[in-house]
Amino acid sequence: MSAASGAPGSRPLRWGFLACGKIAGDFATALRTDVLLSEEGEPLHAIVACASTSAARADAFGEAHGVSRSKRYDNYDALGRDPDVDVVYVSSLHPSHKRDVLGLIAAGKRAIVVEKPMAVNAKDFEEMRRAADATGTFLVEGMWTMHFPAVREARRALEAGEIGDVVHVAADFCFTSEPDSIERIWRAEHAGGGLLDVGVYAVAMACMAFRNAIPTSVVASAVTRAGVDVTGGAVLRYDVPSASGDPDPDPDRDRVGGLAVLSWGVRAASAEVCRISGTRGSITIASPMHCPTTVEIATLDGSRTTRTYPLPKTGKASDAFVYRNSEGLAYEAAAVKACLDAGAKECPEYDATASRACATIVQRIRDEIGVRYDCERS
Repeated sequence: MSAASGAPGSRPLRWGFLACGKIAGDFATALRTDVLLSEEGEPLHAIVACASTSAARADAFGEAHGVSRSKRYDNYDALGRDPDVDVVYVSSLHPSHKRDVLGLIAAGKRAIVVEKPMAVNAKDFEEMRRAADATGTFLVEGMWTMHFPAVREARRALEAGEIGDVVHVAADFCFTSEPDSIERIWRAEHAGGGLLDVGVYAVAMACMAFRNAIPTSVVASAVTRAGVDVTGGAVLRYDVPSASGDPDPDPDRDRVGGLAVLSWGVRAASAEVCRISGTRGSITIASPMHCPTTVEIATLDGSRTTRTYPLPKTGKASDAFVYRNSEGLAYEAAAVKACLDAGAKECPEYDATASRACATIVQRIRDEIGVRYDCERS
């Protein structure tokens, strides 16, 4: 059975791409994987348009992914006006997300997937959400991690109470880069740094584990360079109701404390594992945590279950990805189609509540470490 949604023979979901960089290329290639085919082997997704501020880049992207020449735009407004686009995937630089999303909504687009982070700060996030809610727009943050089968299994175990009350989360995501290798990460004008690029994955894991509660305290520190955080860490303290408490719990007895210890960075690599420890067991989301294929669930009774999920496969031997496990972007695309087919306005795997919790925590971390981007200074 295909992981894709849609009745056999239904019209493919038609994607437009706003920005044509590396992650856009990986997403486009993932749309050709086997999990996005109908039971008859027909594609349930189609790439019909692309836009870049560079005509050459739009043309190169269109050539690689079969976009008609008439649909390769050298400006974003033209993409917004294209009536043949069902959903837009936004992967412009972080500071441009709000402008680009609001522009698409104003142009009448009612289905938008915007790469994480949705916004550079909590204020912009709320402005984007208000615009989406006011117009009935399907607006989701592209936190692809939450759609991987391994993470879905972890979330199922958490919701089922298999490891009891969560008391500790440890998550890290650090990788090695240099200013001349990934320039955008090292520049404040691009809202660079480790937190928005990879730290958000660790924060998202804490949000999942603690059911999107807002921590009662956030303590964070970071090493900064040229206005961006290059190495950082945070400890989040939670005070949440016990998942196993009585219907009318005693506030002193049935409230549990929990900590999330998170680290991120762009100067040196880390193990990139998430471990969630509870009163009755633990869940380990194996490396690479942000795009995992393996999860282990262990309980105090000695039970230990490890599940590994193979990545989707592309149809052409020549298909290649820039980033690790980008085949898994297909899971996100399948979830989007399932939601749109059902008339939903958000994805349950990472809904507005989860996205807001993550944005709120990231803002509090930024306030602690004192990072402010150029786009916030005007």
